[in-house]
Amino acid sequence: MKKCVLIISISMVCLNLKVIAHLKHNISNNTQTIIANAHTQDSLEGAIKEYLKWYRANRTRLEKFQLVSGTPGDSTRPYKVNFEQTDLYVKELNKSGLVSEEYINNYKQYFKTCNENLRKNPQYDGPADGFGIDLVLQTQEPEEILDNIDELKVISKIHGNLGLASIPVSKYMKLQISLSRLHERWQINSLKFIPSH
Repeated sequence: MKKCVLIISISMVCLNLKVIAHLKHNISNNTQTIIANAHTQDSLEGAIKEYLKWYRANRTRLEKFQLVSGTPGDSTRPYKVNFEQTDLYVKELNKSGLVSEEYINNYKQYFKTCNENLRKNPQYDGPADGFGIDLVLQTQEPEEILDNIDELKVISKIHGNLGLASIPVSKYMKLQISLSRLHERWQINSLKFIPSH
């Protein structure tokens, strides 16, 4: 009888240990999910600031690409988009690992549209239409953002794997950033300036 009670007691202890281990595993997984969800907003802001810092560090190198062919003032050859250089430019942006396929496709379309506009409206002097601004931030004053990345206030909304963020730049303008999450990592889809409301 003592052997039977001892065997039952040992069985109960083993069963309890299995139950406790299972509960710990589930609690650990649920805690990780809660922590991951709590940091989702932070990681979205982190992805934006990481891309802006990457761009600030690589901006001078990116500006060396000759995105437009033609010599200012040469009235015999109008400007046109240099697609060999734009392809290299886009590849460099993609190497950041912080942009989505949509972002890259938007640039490719932008360059095609600019080339079509230059073909329809030949231009021989000044900045080529579509290239007189900082292409990444779509502004003539990128320093307003790049010199203050750590102080930027990011306001964001998340819906599943899509995020929309805005950064107030002035009383009248804000930078709007569209993002998507792929494999638990936020990537930039687009950046554009819009009026503040």
